[in-house]
Amino acid sequence: MLHYRDRERNIQIITLNPVFASDVCDRLHSYPGLESVKILLPGNSSSGIKVEDIEKLAHDTTNSAILIFDISSWSKIRLQQTFSDIIRFNRPDFNENCYSVVIGDLPIEYIKDEKLRNFHTYLSDIRVDFNPAVLFITPLFIYSPEEKQLIMTNPDNPFPEKIPQRFGKYFEEKELPSVRQVSAFFRAAEVENDKKLKKKKKRQTVLKKLYIRMMEENFPSMKELFTKGLTKEGYSMPGESLKVHLYPFFFEKWVLDLMRKAESVM
Repeated sequence: MLHYRDRERNIQIITLNPVFASDVCDRLHSYPGLESVKILLPGNSSSGIKVEDIEKLAHDTTNSAILIFDISSWSKIRLQQTFSDIIRFNRPDFNENCYSVVIGDLPIEYIKDEKLRNFHTYLSDIRVDFNPAVLFITPLFIYSPEEKQLIMTNPDNPFPEKIPQRFGKYFEEKELPSVRQVSAFFRAAEVENDKKLKKKKKRQTVLKKLYIRMMEENFPSMKELFTKGLTKEGYSMPGESLKVHLYPFFFEKWVLDLMRKAESVM
């Protein structure tokens, strides 16, 4: 079989958000079967990632078996051209010996219509633009347009520091917990070694209940998406081939399966 370029057994995370990078990296490193896979991060993920850092790695992405794209509102608006370049460089290999994994937020403007016509367009655009093997969305980060505007105009930190106001009632803290705190809690970041996987599964059960409650109280028209999106098979919208999965459910399992597919042709 002829391939566009030989690939290595590594994963490239493409994001501007250090919190996103830490969450994805920690989840994958601690998952059985992925411990030895090399995970590449742009720039300095602990202190900040710049657009130039990702521009520099665009050509190098043709060495990776899996590309994980952060297409949240915060990253996508700043990386549109770079995303296009990376996709162009890798498109000949997608779904053969390189796989695109896309993780995005859930823009509220796409789900206001009960018939989800806007959401249908949203999925179609992602499928055409990124040719993903799998799409994950993050229901916990559904910000109002007003919240989003404040975040995106913050020159000091153009990423959300706190979870959305509407979801504060689901947590016991007196103040809104930070995105970093919530992400770390649900991946059991503080737990080491063998106990980590067990603790993470337990907390994922809590997160599942939280997602279902959020859906029932805030987005009743999305009930089917939230229910099926929690499975490995995902939610299939009529007339759209790209299925929706809810992050982080089965995220690590999907990446492991895709890595094994990539390895089979290396």
